[in-house]
Amino acid sequence: MIEKKQITPRTTTLDDIVNRDLRFRYMLLSRLQSDCDYYLNYGNRFPGCLWAGNEQRQIEAMIKLHESFNKDEKPEWLTMEEILEYDKNMNPPLRFRMKMQTQRDG
Repeated sequence: MIEKKQITPRTTTLDDIVNRDLRFRYMLLSRLQSDCDYYLNYGNRFPGCLWAGNEQRQIEAMIKLHESFNKDEKPEWLTMEEILEYDKNMNPPLRFRMKMQTQRDG
């Protein structure tokens, strides 16, 4: 009798992604940016429309991807400052979030 090996699915991590080829990382960063634009405009700030599933992980992925490029490879169409601006717009200060939650609940 042949013994069957149990195959467990492996989760891809950000470290796996930043080690992918240049083209893949450019395309993914562009996708993440598009998701942010949709989220902030037509997506009604619904985290489910983000590739990473929530605002904090989305920005973290964008930062790691951007940092994975060498200086001469960094995309001209998205700067770190723009990523930090997405962060500011997508992750408002805690007191604002608490106020919004109170308004929704009450």
